Amino acid sequence: MHAPIETTKEINDFTRFTHELENKDKVKLYVLYQIENKKWKRGTTLSYKRLSQEITVPNNAYKMALEFLEGAGLIVNEVVIEEKVPATLIERYGVIVHGK
Repeated sequence: MHAPIETTKEINDFTRFTHELENKDKVKLYVLYQIENKKWKRGTTLSYKRLSQEITVPNNAYKMALEFLEGAGLIVNEVVIEEKVPATLIERYGVIVHGK
């Protein structure tokens, strides 16, 4: 039995979206999720080596995401300096918050 045409279109749209998600955005989302869900706390050191063991992204994507995260005031010199992600970033990037 085949999936209804509407369902197939939704699956195709979602697949296209996830493939189009840029690597730098994958890093941003991953780091925002880790901070907001208390998996990484203030003082946690972030490095490309550590991150590449958890998710697969190229080094240039890591660097671009790091610039964004530093500009957002969440990381300085590859160290997490905040305990919470601003609500605007949670909303903008759709970060899943557990326990709420």
